[in-house]
Amino acid sequence: MPLDLNWKHIFGAGLLGGIGFTMSIFITNLAFAGQAGVINASKMAIILASVTAGIIGFVWLKLFGKPQAGDDDMETMDFQQQSEFNF
Repeated sequence: MPLDLNWKHIFGAGLLGGIGFTMSIFITNLAFAGQAGVINASKMAIILASVTAGIIGFVWLKLFGKPQAGDDDMETMDFQQQSEFNF
């Protein structure tokens, strides 16, 4: 692993992996063909879960994804230059 990558980053990327929902909607359409109410409820649950995963993943990486001052080898880390549009 690169020196500026740790398990907090891997976990955050895993949380963001929950965003992918197109296959779930496709399988819902196949599994519940002809049941419009169940399909619509499933789609809403899938979209809600995807938005939740995106928000949790973003917040996790925003809070825990930054390099810490006590990291082992700060000279090899990839730091971006600060700009006036600091997100």
